[in-house]
Amino acid sequence: MRSFLAMNAIVLGLALAPAALRAEDTAQQLRIGNDLFAAGGDVAIEAEGLDDIFAVGGEVVLAAPVAGTSHMAGRELSVTAPLGGDLYAAGMYVTLEADVAGDVTAAGYRLSFPGAIGGDLRASGARVTLRGPVAGYALLAGRTLRLEGPVEGDVSLAGRTIEFGEAARVGGTLRLYADDPEAIEVPERVAPTSRIERHEADAFEGVDSVPVPRPVSPAARVRGFFTGVAFLAVLAALLAAIAPDWLADLRRTALARPGRSLWIGFLGEASLFGAVVVLGLTLIGLLAAPVLILLAVLFGFLGYIVGIYVLGVGTTGLLNRPHPETFGERAVAALVGAFAAALIALVPMLGWILLLCIALVGCGAILERAFRPRLLGRAD
Repeated sequence: MRSFLAMNAIVLGLALAPAALRAEDTAQQLRIGNDLFAAGGDVAIEAEGLDDIFAVGGEVVLAAPVAGTSHMAGRELSVTAPLGGDLYAAGMYVTLEADVAGDVTAAGYRLSFPGAIGGDLRASGARVTLRGPVAGYALLAGRTLRLEGPVEGDVSLAGRTIEFGEAARVGGTLRLYADDPEAIEVPERVAPTSRIERHEADAFEGVDSVPVPRPVSPAARVRGFFTGVAFLAVLAALLAAIAPDWLADLRRTALARPGRSLWIGFLGEASLFGAVVVLGLTLIGLLAAPVLILLAVLFGFLGYIVGIYVLGVGTTGLLNRPHPETFGERAVAALVGAFAAALIALVPMLGWILLLCIALVGCGAILERAFRPRLLGRAD
């Protein structure tokens, strides 16, 4: 569930990003070894011999085989070549036409999966359609869900409308989460009654994850670590592609006076959460409290992404590298910052405090650039 919430937050941002991305019609691609970083208005990936890819854009087409993990974010995403690893996709429209050997994690508005999936499927969207076979389990959440292909493992469906096609089959347990689960008709060919569990929609909120029969191995933990690094790096690179000049200003502000940015970020977040308490005293203001809490959380998350980028630029600066000017250099800085933040998170006791400081520095830089002429005076 936590991954679904995070992915849906990204989709909200992607809904606002296409106009900015279309302004940069020429896609930029940077290849480091067998890994490819790409961003632009329209991105077409056709290079051969790729291991991992990180792509953001208005329309992203993955038309080349990828041996490792694929990370995609944008308005329209489509995969037309087979993937040998896992796929992570966040966009308004996501279409998987080719086969994926590993797991698929996707979120968006309209999702379609005609291709075969060799691992597990986790998808969240307004309309989700599964047509191809899935070798593992499937976890689908959305408004309208349609299962048209066979799934060898368990299937969990949470939505308003749940439909089954002629080829739909469930090899494991079928779990249904809806406002009226008893009203959902499940053909006998899909799964026998003995393997169907029906739950109220509220029960789905308490499900942290679908049970996985495999224990978590050290290798899986390592993959999870690098997946988290890649996830944060893609977000920072996406921000750099959408607003490079704005992000460069924030980077200069934070690196010039990190202590002041930290203090201003603390004041900004404290003001938002403090406003919740003050409005709560008026009783009527309680109606605005959820909005302020959401704004505080989203602002903190944006500050964290900015802070990661600043950390990456600062780290590369220690290696006597110049400040990034091209998208490729910004993507490298984002990757370095995400990796450094992941290492910091491993520090016992102090790790989470240091990550909080990174987020507050990013928040402070945003506030400084927005209000400095009125609150702090002109910069030297």
